[in-house]
Formats: sequence, C-alpha cells, structure tokens
Amino acid sequence: MAETAYDYSVTADFPYGVKLGMLQEQITDSDIALDPVKVTRIGGTLQVWFPDPIDAGDQATLDEIVADHRPSYDDPVTVGDLRRLVLEGDGTFVYTGNGDLVVLGEL
Repeated sequence: MAETAYDYSVTADFPYGVKLGMLQEQITDSDIALDPVKVTRIGGTLQVWFPDPIDAGDQATLDEIVADHRPSYDDPVTVGDLRRLVLEGDGTFVYTGNGDLVVLGEL
C-alpha cells in the first residue's frame, strides 16, 4: 500500500500550538498499530503520514492525541526549529520572551 496522510487544521485542531517532533513522539508512543512515517506542516495544514492506512480505532486514537496535544517549550530552540519556522511562515518570526518562537500571524 501507499503512504497515507491524515490532515488536520493547525488553527482549528491545535489551539495551543503544535511541535511536530513532540507530536510525532506522542503518536509513536501511543497504542496506534503503525508508527507515523513523518509529521509535516505546510501553511495551515498539518499532515500525519503512516506507511499504510490506519483502522477506525487507530484514527480515533490519533484524533484524541491531536486534541490533547499541548506543546512543551522547555526544550532549547534548535537550528531545525528555526528552519521550520522560516519555511512554514513568511520568514518572519518573533521571540516571545518566554522561550517561544512564533511565526508572525500565529500570535
């Protein structure tokens, strides 16, 4: 089978923000039968990619993980984080003073 993406709205489904690596780790650590291949974000759409389609029960679990996702910003910012911010936004981001780097327009 082919890789399958499950789409979510960054603004509607992640009201507290999203950290892609953290989300992927939460999904991998869950009871979902397959581990995600990758988690990507393009504009306002976040996609969770699996090697094959997941069943309805696993999709419900994935929806719960997304709904419960609360990013932790205790980790230091990495060069990869900065690259993702630049690539996902318009290249303009702001440091909020509490450890958060936010793409302008997402404040």
